[in-house]
Amino acid sequence: MIKLKTISILSMFRDSEGYLKSTLDRLEALEAHSSNFSFEYFFYENDSQDNTVRILDEWMQTRRGFLVSEKLDRPKFNHSTESERQIFMTDYRNRLLHSCQPLLSDFAIILDSDIMFEPSLIEDYMPYMTEDVAMATPNILQNIKCKMFDSSKDSYYDSWALIDSNGHMGMTWSSNPFYNVKDRDNWDNGNPVVVKSAFGGCPIIKSEVLNKIRWATRGGCEHWHFCQMASEFGKVIAIPNIIVRAEVPDVLSFPQETTLISQQKRRFSLLNGF
Repeated sequence: MIKLKTISILSMFRDSEGYLKSTLDRLEALEAHSSNFSFEYFFYENDSQDNTVRILDEWMQTRRGFLVSEKLDRPKFNHSTESERQIFMTDYRNRLLHSCQPLLSDFAIILDSDIMFEPSLIEDYMPYMTEDVAMATPNILQNIKCKMFDSSKDSYYDSWALIDSNGHMGMTWSSNPFYNVKDRDNWDNGNPVVVKSAFGGCPIIKSEVLNKIRWATRGGCEHWHFCQMASEFGKVIAIPNIIVRAEVPDVLSFPQETTLISQQKRRFSLLNGF
């Protein structure tokens, strides 16, 4: 008899009632599609003022895992790169991680609760989780068109977490977020790219690796340190043809947009000798 592989889903919530049904529906579709896997769920919530805790408690009644709920009286933050937010997010992620360690599963999905993904996500990831790979991340697209080279395509969302193998940050508002020509060719051709850091809203990681690492920050992106630790146990890769989505509520132009795009194009030319 074939032993089912176990997937741990780790996710965090706060005042999530507005989109929580959609998130749980996607997880149920993931379960239904992934008959060769069993699932367990580890959820973390803090300071919600709506019905998030009640909804999660009810949903978890028929599933393995648990919800950790805390009252910390901490402020809420919009999506930003503010250092205080990164410090709080690092703390929340580690609280969740410590609550469920040691994980006895085969793999873990670290899910940002508002990310949209296909029911085939697990099966799509599995061919890439070879012996030399510790963690794989998706191509996370947002509802902002590419402002760098191809305005017909949606842009990569999680550029701040992305650092390529040469130490270059990811391009902002670009469908192909890489500067290195070889990386760009691999991305355009659907081949995975080895990186120093990436996240993408729902990466998969070997549970034996996740048991040995944690998040940390000095005010920068909390995933940089996390991926650095993961890479001690195998490759961290970004996969262009595993597509997930993030919905950005405000797609208006930013005051610094023109300057940033010009700087990125100039840097691209300098790095590649154009």
